[in-house]
Amino acid sequence: DIDQRTARQAARKVDVVPQGTIPRPPPPQEVEAKAAIEREPRGRNAEGQLVLLSRDGTRSAVRLPFEQREVERGVTLQSGDIVGCLLVGAEGRQKVRRVALVERGGGLPVERGLVVTVKDRYGFIRSEAFAGELFFHFSELPRGADVAPGACVEFRRSTDARSNKEAAVGICLLP
Repeated sequence: DIDQRTARQAARKVDVVPQGTIPRPPPPQEVEAKAAIEREPRGRNAEGQLVLLSRDGTRSAVRLPFEQREVERGVTLQSGDIVGCLLVGAEGRQKVRRVALVERGGGLPVERGLVVTVKDRYGFIRSEAFAGELFFHFSELPRGADVAPGACVEFRRSTDARSNKEAAVGICLLP
């Protein structure tokens, strides 16, 4: 029949059946995974993209979109960050949920370089692989590390979220 108020189809009669008569669908499958951020979400309702990592840490061919609202509160993701996430649903139709930062820039190749300039809370590194100097902030150094010009370092090259320029992240001092 047609409901006169909504002009939609409506049931004429509803039968109450005993509980358990109609089987419930199984809950969606949930799998914990690690991934590398390929494209970070920019803005409140933006969508980013991640690539799943295999158990040995290599990139797989599986790329999935995720929404900014699924990222843990207060965290800004950047390309190359390693994240943990929850994949919900059947394979091929999975949704990404609960994205949490594991390692800043961990999905990027490691480079070596030399610290050439140190200012108040930042400095510049000259990479062995590329010409020019690369910005770094002291927050990317190990806690309590003291860096001076001439120090050898290992780092990953990433894009700074605020300035949208390349910067060194995950810096380790070399002996």
